Amino acid sequence: MPSSDSDDASEKGAILKQRLQMFKAKRPKKLVEQKLVCQILLEQDYVDYIGLEDAFHARGWEVIRTGLQMCRTEQEEDFLIPNVQWCSYTKAAWEAVMTGQLITNHYFMRSGIIRKADLAQLIQEKYQDTMPESYVWSLASQRHLDEFIRLVHKLVQDDGIWILKPGDSSNANEMHVFNRSCVGKIEKVLMSSSRNSWKVQKYIERPLLINGFKFHLRAWVLAVGNLKVYLHEKVIALMASKPYAVNDLDDLCIHASNHSVQERAGVQGPCSHLLHDLEKHVDSTPDIRESSAEIGSAMEVKIGGVWSTKIWHQMSKMVWKIFNSASDPNLLSRVFKPLPCSFELFGLDAMVDEDGKVWLLEINCDPDLKVFDTRWQDVAREILHDTIDTAVYPIMGKSQERVTGYHLIFDIDDKNKHADNSHELQSFAD
Repeated sequence: MPSSDSDDASEKGAILKQRLQMFKAKRPKKLVEQKLVCQILLEQDYVDYIGLEDAFHARGWEVIRTGLQMCRTEQEEDFLIPNVQWCSYTKAAWEAVMTGQLITNHYFMRSGIIRKADLAQLIQEKYQDTMPESYVWSLASQRHLDEFIRLVHKLVQDDGIWILKPGDSSNANEMHVFNRSCVGKIEKVLMSSSRNSWKVQKYIERPLLINGFKFHLRAWVLAVGNLKVYLHEKVIALMASKPYAVNDLDDLCIHASNHSVQERAGVQGPCSHLLHDLEKHVDSTPDIRESSAEIGSAMEVKIGGVWSTKIWHQMSKMVWKIFNSASDPNLLSRVFKPLPCSFELFGLDAMVDEDGKVWLLEINCDPDLKVFDTRWQDVAREILHDTIDTAVYPIMGKSQERVTGYHLIFDIDDKNKHADNSHELQSFAD
């Protein structure tokens, strides 16, 4: 399963610019006029988009699963040509997307937000208080490896706990929790690994707990076209499967609440909860103060009670910071490249500490809806329905009157409009 952008040089640079120019020159009407067809190309074990095919059928769409040509000819008038392709990244028909013939559920370039190392570098340049203290290292030579090992030894001198993660992996693969007592193990991991990108990050040692168990929040972030970004109001708290303790740093079932960690261990944690009623389940509800100088209609959104709403507001500001950084004109071509005929659903992971502060952990592409247990299957379906109505139809130039659970957080047009009013933007970031 791909977790990053293509490295094919032919898809980059001048060719990419040329295709974008072609798109602007020939915005097609046929995306709206032809029969509505969605092509779903997902491996059986790729991710579970619960009810995706049913969601399109409910809107009168045809759904196909075969590889087809991307143009109509006079001899093949009844040939089903997809308007939308929902697929794994490597199967996206980029030629058709770049020329405006097809909508796809991926952005061509988004490595700057989905790779752990790149996201840490991106967000910490402007917003250091958004993510736990992090250091990213490229082990291009023995000298770089030696320098990184020295850094790791230095970081644990205060007896704090840290996490080591590969800079380009997901699902807590090769994740290690360590302190000074076991730093030798980390040194051996680094010396024996063939990976050349690593991130070491401060462990949140005082997490907010639910009945003594660690949890993290998974939120659903939808980026549409070039560029509007939405946050869904349905956020789920995913649980670790063993009670929280710091005397055993090797057991990831204690320290990681990832669905994939519990699945690999063959265990099941306590039932997950939605943010709407999370304050009924957490061990404490720390007082959270909000700044009165905010911009954006997202600050008017109410999610359950007051406390849960404040948590969601923190997450909305986090989303704004990420895409405000990623859309920096100086970084756009190598970090994140919005495209008119693309949209993408991301899974944002965050953690709440005992003080009620929300910390960004990472952003995942292709978020698996299997994280919703049987109680929340309807919520998973709701997110997919809302994604179609918020992303697909607007790209096609069609408006949907149905109110969805997505709320607009970032609009690049607003950023450009307020470019000369930097203090107004900063008030939202603070």
